Amino acid sequence: MTKCIYCHEQEATSKEHPIPACLGMDKIRNYELLKDKLCNNCNGKIGTLEEQFCRCGSEAFFRRLKGIKGRKSNQKVNPYYRGSSGGNRILAETKHPSKGYTILCESYEGSNDFFPARQIIVQDKNDKYHPILITETIQSFEDLQSILESKGLINCKPIEFYATPEERDWVDRIWKGFKTGVNSERLPDFPTQKEREMAITFILTDKYFRAIAKIAFHYFLQQFNQFSGIENEFKDIKNFIMNGGKVETWVKQVKGSFIPQLQSPLITISKYAHFIVVEKTNISIVVKMHFFVGPKGTAPTYFEVTIGKNPERIYYPQSVGHQIVYFDQKDVDGYIGIMQPMHK
Repeated sequence: MTKCIYCHEQEATSKEHPIPACLGMDKIRNYELLKDKLCNNCNGKIGTLEEQFCRCGSEAFFRRLKGIKGRKSNQKVNPYYRGSSGGNRILAETKHPSKGYTILCESYEGSNDFFPARQIIVQDKNDKYHPILITETIQSFEDLQSILESKGLINCKPIEFYATPEERDWVDRIWKGFKTGVNSERLPDFPTQKEREMAITFILTDKYFRAIAKIAFHYFLQQFNQFSGIENEFKDIKNFIMNGGKVETWVKQVKGSFIPQLQSPLITISKYAHFIVVEKTNISIVVKMHFFVGPKGTAPTYFEVTIGKNPERIYYPQSVGHQIVYFDQKDVDGYIGIMQPMHK
C-alpha cells in the first residue's frame, strides 16, 4: 500500500473527489474518484477547504440556483445566512421597493428569484437604516442586542422586519424586546430579481483559493498517472494547499476565457458547465478552470493554477481537458450531468 502524498506517513486508503462532491459530482456520468493518493486524515483536512469553495464563493450562488446537492451526510446550509469553515456568507442586497434603503435578500433553492431575507431594519441616531440579518444564532432580543452593540447601534429605532409565515412568531418575539410601542411591520412583497437590481458580494479567504489549487493538482494527478504526486517539484503546491501562503503565487483570476469558443461576447451557452484543462510543457504545469459558465453566468473569468515545474523535462506540449455539463433534468439513470473530454 502506498503512503499519503501529503503526510507521507499514513496509508493512502481514502478515495478523494478531485472535483468537489458538492458540485453534484457523485451524480455526474463518467466522473471518477482519485485513489491511492491520500489518507483519511489529510482528505478530511482538505474537506474543510472545499467547505468554503462550496458555500462561500460564487459556486455557492450557482449551486443554489441549480439546486445542486452535495453529500447527503453533510449538514444543509443556506449560504445567505452563514458561510462554512471560517468563511463568510453570501451578501445579497437590493433597495426597499418604496423607501429606498438597503435590504438583505436570499434566493429560492433551484431558482434565480430573490425575496427579502429574514431581517429586522433599524434606524440609528443619524437617521441611517441598517438591515440586521436574523440568523439561527439569534433566538432572543438579548442575542439581537449583542449584535446591535457590536455594530455600534445602541438605542436604535426598530422600523420593520421580514419573516416568512413560518418564521413570523420567532422574529416577532425578538422584535417585541424593543418595547418602544412601535407596531411590527412586515416588509412588503416586491418584484423578483429579474425586475430589480441586485448586488451580490462574495468575501473570500485563502481557504477558498487553496481549494482551487487542490482541485487543479488532484485533477492533474488523475489525468497524468505517470506522476505519483510525491515528486519534489510538487512539494510547494502541496504545502500551499495544506498550510496556506501567498495566494497570488499559485492561483490567479484571469479575465476572459482560455476556451476559444467562449472568447466572443456574442456566444452564449444554453447549459451550465465547468471546464478544466491541464497544460504541460517541458518547463511547467499549469491548470486552467472555469466554473458555472452558463445562461446566467457573468462574463467569463477563469482560475489559473501553477502547480510547479514539470519533473519530466520532456520537450513537447501536452494538454488534457474535460467539460462537465449539467442536464436540464436528470436522465433515466438519475445522472444530473456528464463529464466529457475536451477536444481541440
